[in-house]
Amino acid sequence: MNYLVEEQFTGLKCGLNDGIALMLGNIYCDTIMNMRYFPVLEFVIAIVVGFILSIYFTIKKKNVYILDIYVLMVLANFALCILQCKPIMYRANASWALFVSVVVITLYFIVAQKKYFKKVVFLLVALIILWQTKDMNQWFYSEWMKYQIDIKNGYQIAEDIIKVAKDSSKPIVFVGKPRQGFRIKGQKGAQSNGLSVIWWGVDAFDDNSYELIKFINSLGYQFKRPTDEQYQKGQVLANHISYEQEGEYIKEFEDIIVVNFNEKKGER
Repeated sequence: MNYLVEEQFTGLKCGLNDGIALMLGNIYCDTIMNMRYFPVLEFVIAIVVGFILSIYFTIKKKNVYILDIYVLMVLANFALCILQCKPIMYRANASWALFVSVVVITLYFIVAQKKYFKKVVFLLVALIILWQTKDMNQWFYSEWMKYQIDIKNGYQIAEDIIKVAKDSSKPIVFVGKPRQGFRIKGQKGAQSNGLSVIWWGVDAFDDNSYELIKFINSLGYQFKRPTDEQYQKGQVLANHISYEQEGEYIKEFEDIIVVNFNEKKGER
């Protein structure tokens, strides 16, 4: 149990100052400087609207704690940085949706007594939902297009391995990073949407490229995953791949096959 706690809350080892510095960096780099990404833009607008509302209620109720609590609510969306000692990925920011909802509901109840303002809020919410739907559909399309390219490249890599290796049943060691995944033109800001599995699967979860091997095997192949020792050996042997001719990014050794993406050009 203690091991799990230490693994999940590495910020306790890094120190409070480092954690706070990372949190501030997360706020600046992934929020303030990334408003081109629509979910982030929504969140920032909600923060500004909420700040105005908190000042309004602070003055109306003559209670400075309202503003203090609101500031803490905003910071709570990034507080996990302090515990993890690393930036929070967007996919882990479930609190953002709750925060935006609270701000919108609060705004609605404030203007609910005013007939025309109430209609304006309804219209704004409808427009936001339509824009969210359009943005999500574009990302789904981006993911689909990216997957088609991954399939094509996955087949090509597999066939290259079979062509080069005399014994393709040997464990496969992938080295380096291929070209990053496809994204729809104009869609920017997301951290992981649109990334190619062939790009992130090479070193995902520090698991000897298992995610990439699993993906290629899903296309109908039976490639083997290397052991830790074979994987480390492959990282060294990759230096013996010359790239003198097109396609020479694969080399068969005594007990493993090495696929080196480091200098490979093209789609992979």
